[in-house]
Amino acid sequence: MTRARERAVAAVERWRRFQQARVAIEHAAARRDALAATRAHEAALQGASDAQSQRASLLSSPRLDLSLLGVAAQIEQTIWNRVEDCATARSEAQLRESEALERHRLANARTDVAGKRLERLRAHMREAWQRRCSDDLADLHGARKDAT
Repeated sequence: MTRARERAVAAVERWRRFQQARVAIEHAAARRDALAATRAHEAALQGASDAQSQRASLLSSPRLDLSLLGVAAQIEQTIWNRVEDCATARSEAQLRESEALERHRLANARTDVAGKRLERLRAHMREAWQRRCSDDLADLHGARKDAT
């Protein structure tokens, strides 16, 4: 029964390691997505800053062209919409990364529990085997004394 139990616990431990590896891959992907979303947001902010600088230079020019200023305002509004979209995407990506990290921590904990359970079971089996060997040797030694 103990050998069957060891096999069962070893199978659970292998399954937990597999789950841990799968969740680690998911977490790495979520982290990459969050970093990409952060970079996209920073790039969008830089674009907005450039658009503001362009508008400021248009306003400070000696001849004010209202049609050009209107086009610049539309472009700037489009860029700010993009910044908002990027900020939303970044927040969502960071949330997904946080959730993936939590799943990864849980998988690590489960793997550790299964590994420790298997380690304890194997230690118990070694101790039982050593006791049996010691008892068998004692029986053999006692039988040898009885035979003489």
